[in-house]
Amino acid sequence: MKKQRLYEKIIFRTKLTEEQVASKLTDIIEFEQQYDYRGHYYNATVKPYIGTLQDNSFTIERVMKIAICYLNPYRPVIKGNIYKEGIWTKVSVMMKLSDLTIIFMTVFLTMASFIFISGIIILLIAEEKSPFLIVLFGLQLSIFIFPNRAFRFESEKSKKDLLKVLEAEIE
Repeated sequence: MKKQRLYEKIIFRTKLTEEQVASKLTDIIEFEQQYDYRGHYYNATVKPYIGTLQDNSFTIERVMKIAICYLNPYRPVIKGNIYKEGIWTKVSVMMKLSDLTIIFMTVFLTMASFIFISGIIILLIAEEKSPFLIVLFGLQLSIFIFPNRAFRFESEKSKKDLLKVLEAEIE
């Protein structure tokens, strides 16, 4: 059941100081977000993340670079806090989908579910066996599976990046 959630909580543990962690995050974050009218990120940066870092908190998103820079709606929004605990510096991270993506998915899944249930009712009333029911079931199943897989794929990339940058391990 844990794998079906569209968010992930992680605590990274590193021997770096809080200042070193903040410095390493600064090295990978582009602070100015520049988008064109279609929402594409067009600043020619070499930094893999966009976002903010204030005090010991940060909010970042990964920028994918394939021909042009673009923003994938299934990439996680990463919110984190940096704090000291004993000899370790810990970075508590929450990865989740953006609010706009969640709203869109909710509306889309509601409509798809309505169509699926309506199709079942129509086929039951007509008392016919139709391959349309199998197609509807397959479509409904794929609508639930795809966002989860896409989010997991993107969050794993971000997790690996943060492990490397922070010289950390997952607690």
